[in-house]
Amino acid sequence: MLIFDFIWNDENIEHLAEHGVTTTEARYVVENPVGMEKNRNGDPIAFGYTQHGRHLAVPFVFLDDARTLVYVTTAYETSPRQKG
Repeated sequence: MLIFDFIWNDENIEHLAEHGVTTTEARYVVENPVGMEKNRNGDPIAFGYTQHGRHLAVPFVFLDDARTLVYVTTAYETSPRQKG
C-alpha cells in the first residue's frame, strides 16, 4: 500500500460527490491501485477497486517534488476493462 497526504477542498469533494464517489473511496484506490495510466497531460490515473468492490478511475496530480502530496481531481466508476 502506498501512503500519501491528500488535499481535500470543497471543489474536489463536490466533484467526487457528483460522480457518487467518497473521499475515502478515492483515497483507497490511489493508495491501492491495480493499474496506473497517465492522462494526456502526463498526470497519473489510478485504477482499482474500493473496499466495497466498485471499480474506479481516479485522476490526480502530485503537488510536490517528493510525489507524496496528492490532489485528486475527480473519480468515477468504470469498467475493469479500462484499467491500466
